Order: sequence, then structure tokens, then C-alpha cells
Amino acid sequence: MTAGTAVLATATKSVPRAATSSADTISLLVAARECIVYCFGTAAPAAASTTWPRASAPAALWREFTAPRADRSALTHIGTLLSTAHVGARLLLAGPETDVYQARSQALACGALDEEIALCTTDRSTLRVHCAHCKTVTETAQPIGGVVSCAGCDRSLLIYHHFSRRSTAYLGFMVDAEEAQ
Repeated sequence: MTAGTAVLATATKSVPRAATSSADTISLLVAARECIVYCFGTAAPAAASTTWPRASAPAALWREFTAPRADRSALTHIGTLLSTAHVGARLLLAGPETDVYQARSQALACGALDEEIALCTTDRSTLRVHCAHCKTVTETAQPIGGVVSCAGCDRSLLIYHHFSRRSTAYLGFMVDAEEAQ
């Protein structure tokens, strides 16, 4: 995925995929009464303004926020924003894939619907991998299909293409699990 690629949260495939056009994400703004744009990292504001040009929803209340990462403080802030949002609110999350999907998970936990959320990923160089054995989540620069050492149980994990939008991580399982010890 290239910088600034938009992803619709309504896709049902395991690996997050890019939307076919910015029109797909702009269509969310047609009935928007409030637009919340939350950016993570330095590349996200430019990508967000390309994905959702402010002129796309001139009548809507427009709020923009930035944070370095989707840490506890940023995720709590998203929860606060959504608890005070009006009916018709739309949320754009922009930044690295790991941050965007953590923020999306928080938004869904706070009552947002998939149809109200647009995602714009700027970087896929870091993946979160959920260990099927000890449940630890490890961040890595290895690609899908690569192998990473689990931070919890130290097993060598194969990074499988299945992505959990709920836990915001790819599945990792022991690389040689089928081989006799």
C-alpha cells in the first residue's frame, strides 16, 4: 500500500485492502453533520486532507486532531470525542496501519459503526502479530509470511495473512508446529 491509501472499514476480507477511489471515502460525507479527522504521525495530515478534502462537507462541523501514536491518551481522546458526537458524525483515521486499526477498534468499542468510519493508511512497515500460543502481541517490521520471535513465549511465529480487526493484529503461529520434535 502506498502512502495516503484509503481503506474502507466495511471490507470483509482478512487482509486490509485499499479502497478503489477517494470517491468511496468521500461518499461517507454526503450526509455528515460532523466530521472528525484524527491523524497519527507526520505524514497523516496530508494524506487525510487528500482523502477527505474539507470542501467535501462544507455544512458539517469539522474537527481535526493529531497525535504521534495511537497510545492510551489518544485512544481515550477518541472515546471522549465520540461520546459527545452528534448523530451523523463521520470519523476519518489516518496514519500508520497499526495506529489506524487500534483507533478503529476503540471507535467501534465506543459505539461507532463501520459505515461511519473511513481509514487512510500511510505506512504498513510495522505489523502487530498476535501469538496463537501465549496471546502476546509483538510489533515487527517483518512482512506477512515472514517469521518473528514472540515477545511473550519466544516461539518463532509465522506471520499469517489473517488480520483481526477486533484485536488489530495479524495471526502468528509456531513456524514448525507440524514437525515432530
